Order: sequence, then structure tokens, then C-alpha cells
Amino acid sequence: MTEQPERAERLSPTPDDAQRHLDRLAGRLRVMGPRLAGRSGPEAAEHLAAVRAALQAVADLAADGEGQPHRPVPELAPHALADQALVLGHDLLTAARDRGDLFRSRAVEALDRVYALL
Repeated sequence: MTEQPERAERLSPTPDDAQRHLDRLAGRLRVMGPRLAGRSGPEAAEHLAAVRAALQAVADLAADGEGQPHRPVPELAPHALADQALVLGHDLLTAARDRGDLFRSRAVEALDRVYALL
């Protein structure tokens, strides 16, 4: 029955797991941000808009966790997306710390949705 603890971990990430997801996202954005900046055309614009929308969802979830209103995330240059993700992600993980396992799972899912776009 060693599979049960692994399954429980997937359903309820620890704070360290959540931080690893954020670090992985920031690392990927450090590579992809300049690549996104170097692309042009409608497809590139749509891709960048999707990444920004997913980061907005991270910010919105953090605001929900803190009981604050949603605020628009500034549209920074693509090469700054990693830093922006770190700030938004730290806000989200701070909110998740006080909200428990379910909220932390939602936080990790939000971070993973951004990562999946890259």
C-alpha cells in the first residue's frame, strides 16, 4: 500500500511542493520570456496574452485568499515575466499558507496552468 501516500501528496501539496512549482515556473519563464519577446505576429501575441491571462488568474486567486479585491496585473515586457510570476506566486503561496490544503492545491494548479502554456 505504498501508493496511498503518493496519491495523498498529489492531492495535497506541501508548502515545499508548492514552492518547487513556483520555482519551476519562474525558471521556465526566464528562458521563455526572451523567446516570447523575440516573436511577432498574431500567434505570438495570442500566446503572450494567454500567459498574461494565466498570471492574472494567479493574482486573482491570491487576492481571493487574502480577502482582497482583484486588481489588474500590469503588462510587463516578456523578459520580465519570470520576476512578475515570482511576485504573484509568492503572494499566492503566502495566502495559501493560512488557507490549508485545498487552497494550496488550487494554488499549485494555477501555477501549473501558466507552466503548461510555455
